[in-house]
Amino acid sequence: DWSSDVCSSDLPVPYAGIIYLSDVPEHCGTSIVDGDNNKVVSFPARYNRLIAYPGHYVHAPSLPYGNDIVTGRLTYNFFVSQSFYGF
Repeated sequence: DWSSDVCSSDLPVPYAGIIYLSDVPEHCGTSIVDGDNNKVVSFPARYNRLIAYPGHYVHAPSLPYGNDIVTGRLTYNFFVSQSFYGF
């Protein structure tokens, strides 16, 4: 179950994503609420996996993992938006 303090969306960007950079148990991936169907979709954590989703979708870690910077999950989060220059 999610608590409201870990759920978020990435508005106003059109798309967001995450890349897993560490090995953690698969059940510690990312869960996303499909904004079109209002269903929760869970993605297992796998090293070097990319997950991209519309920025308005609500998402959260599926389950917490680790208790410090050494044992926790390491990710690269990114956001895709329209360029200031239009390309």
